[in-house]
Amino acid sequence: MARAGAGAPTVAVLVADGADTDALADVMIAMSGHGVVCDVLLPDRVRIDTADGPVDVVRSVRTAAPTACDAVLVAGGRPAADLPARDQAAVAFVAEAWSRGKPVAAFGDGVRLLDTAGVPRTAPRVVVLDDQTAHGAATMFADAFVATLLG
Repeated sequence: MARAGAGAPTVAVLVADGADTDALADVMIAMSGHGVVCDVLLPDRVRIDTADGPVDVVRSVRTAAPTACDAVLVAGGRPAADLPARDQAAVAFVAEAWSRGKPVAAFGDGVRLLDTAGVPRTAPRVVVLDDQTAHGAATMFADAFVATLLG
């Protein structure tokens, strides 16, 4: 995965069709404000359809390696909840990243992928946001994840 500059931490962002793009955009903007590079990964395609229109994906989870990123974020949205059943490559990607000690985060329905990958929600270096309706929740979540990543 490409890095924006020397030493810039890179987060692999796993996204499925129907992802919560509003929350995802808020999280990615907040992380980029901390100098974090976000590489969007899709299970098996190079473009996803969102409520706001199509989004191009940097690469697929099948062609990326967890060793090439510093952390993993699983985006929420109803289809993300079904991703583990549909895509074992996404589960394996998250499980391998976790087994290598990389920070892992998920919000909304994306948390279920962590469960399937065997990532404990309350473990150190894991950040979870179940309720993203609270005012400023996405920014607080991103800040917590960046603190975990950089800490």
